[in-house]
Amino acid sequence: MRLRKIPIDFLWEGLELSGDIYNDRGSVLLLKRGEVLTQDRLDKLSKFERGGYITTSEETYQEILNSGKAPRAALQRVYEEAIGYTALKNDVDSIFSVTRNASEINMEATETVTKDIFTKIKVLDFPKIFQCIDAPREMDENLQRHSLNVAFTNGVIGQC
Repeated sequence: MRLRKIPIDFLWEGLELSGDIYNDRGSVLLLKRGEVLTQDRLDKLSKFERGGYITTSEETYQEILNSGKAPRAALQRVYEEAIGYTALKNDVDSIFSVTRNASEINMEATETVTKDIFTKIKVLDFPKIFQCIDAPREMDENLQRHSLNVAFTNGVIGQC
């Protein structure tokens, strides 16, 4: 049986488990198939699994994803992790963090991430990329300013 990780926040009160629920590593049985989730059990799962994930069978995983009850933000997070967007985002964040703290650019790391992004663009189709870009996110002043700067820069490049 293949086990799949799933965020705890995909589960809801009243869900009757069609498969067993294990800890995030799949090594400890937490809840048995057929049990109905209560808020108390959900709270205990959240406290026990501080990483926010549990594992379950592929069938139960698909059933939960297809239920329409999983939070949109959590679905987006799983999607972005599955196609590699999250890993690339984390790599870019790391480069920015090092640059901010060391006041110098790590060119080797920057080139590696740039190549990874370019490769991802070549292998993914446009709708998958756009689904990551277009996902609703909280907007703060820094994000708004960055978005405007990117738009201006693209406009200048487009005029050349």
